[in-house]
Amino acid sequence: MILIDLLFYTKDGTDLNSWSKGEKSPVFTAENSSETKTDDEKSNIASDEVLGSWALKDYLRKNNVGGTDITIKHSSDGNREITIYDSTGKALEKYTVDPKTGKGVNSANEAVDLPQTGDNSLTHIIIMTIAMAMLGLGILCLKSNLKIRRKEE
Repeated sequence: MILIDLLFYTKDGTDLNSWSKGEKSPVFTAENSSETKTDDEKSNIASDEVLGSWALKDYLRKNNVGGTDITIKHSSDGNREITIYDSTGKALEKYTVDPKTGKGVNSANEAVDLPQTGDNSLTHIIIMTIAMAMLGLGILCLKSNLKIRRKEE
């Protein structure tokens, strides 16, 4: 059973952290000391790699062109500087992001919010509201049609 779980969750099992039995729950340990997180890193909303992938998706969504590579640097003020490169190595965009909130600015000094979920477009919200109203109107028409048929029968 352990081998099946190991293969199911991690393909070959090489990326699993080791663990030991704690008093109430398992205690996970990193294989090398560089993987252990400090208290400051634990308060971040995501790891640096996840922030980088969010920045890449944000850039693709805004420009319809995606980068192929990213670099992440820690700035002196604790922010992350995420640079997106194309396939030739040319820098396309640079994001400066607070790792605790995921908010920051791009190279044009425009605000970015990396953990964007959902659709914040006002046009899409209006279209969805109209569609829901039309759906409700259709349901009302069907119910009134059923009442008219019952009266006729």
